[in-house]
Amino acid sequence: MATPTIAKVTSVSEPKSLPHNSHVKPSPDTKDTIDIEHVPVNDDPRQWSRARKTVTLCIVSLASMVSALASNVQNPSNLLIQEDLHATSNQISWTLAAFMLIQGNFPLIWSAIAEITGRKVVYLLSSALFVVGSAVLALSKTIEVMIGMRALQAAGSSAFLAISAATMA
Repeated sequence: MATPTIAKVTSVSEPKSLPHNSHVKPSPDTKDTIDIEHVPVNDDPRQWSRARKTVTLCIVSLASMVSALASNVQNPSNLLIQEDLHATSNQISWTLAAFMLIQGNFPLIWSAIAEITGRKVVYLLSSALFVVGSAVLALSKTIEVMIGMRALQAAGSSAFLAISAATMA
């Protein structure tokens, strides 16, 4: 029968300086360093109720799903759109290309705005852009309006892709 062994545990409360950094002197402001992991916040998600966490998860998941579906929702009706709007296949391709181009690049902008203003503002603003773009797109009578509204739709939907993971973290 094996006998249990007890390992010696070293204290981790005091960080040890590394020998290769021994020439670096600490700055005089090291006593004023703020530990950002333990700063109290007004609306800490760790203190939310289970219901609020579940609702937030459902909203973010639905928004991400709609964002992913929006990129491909037009594909089955491309021939009908081409006939109805008297567009060329190149113009139809522009609607798809504009969407992909905007949706691929706009997350950089949305994530920066989210860091400055907060995620809730970004969610509300991008949702409004997506809804307005979708409504005008549904009523569009020209291919030019359709291309522009697909770009607006992509700008709105790309925020969900950019900040949904940060919301869940």
